[in-house]
Amino acid sequence: MSDSRHATFEGFHLWTKSQFEKLGWMLLAKHHYESEKDVNRKQALLNKLNAYKEGVKYLYNELLNAKFNDLDKQEDIRILRDNVEILMADANRILRTEPKQEGGAKRKGSKKISKKISKKRGSKK
Repeated sequence: MSDSRHATFEGFHLWTKSQFEKLGWMLLAKHHYESEKDVNRKQALLNKLNAYKEGVKYLYNELLNAKFNDLDKQEDIRILRDNVEILMADANRILRTEPKQEGGAKRKGSKKISKKISKKRGSKK
């Protein structure tokens, strides 16, 4: 069980920022995972990806339980939580590591993924 009563807003903000920054490193880890031949290294990379996704989920749950008396901080926490919810959904989708199917579909290009994310969020490119 978590205890976010002692966390500061600044702590939540830095934690959230760190998780967003780590997503880029996790994309590289996924790339290495997909091309790795050594079973032990592949398992280590899979563990790293799963630990990251669990960390984002843990942050989200902490933000759900965060309580602040200041109304502005409550609103800021809600915004952080909404942002982390988007990060969690996209990280789970982007960092998916299911085994490849024989003769399966080709991997989508990053341009298609970027357009799909932009469309989902309502921005125009």
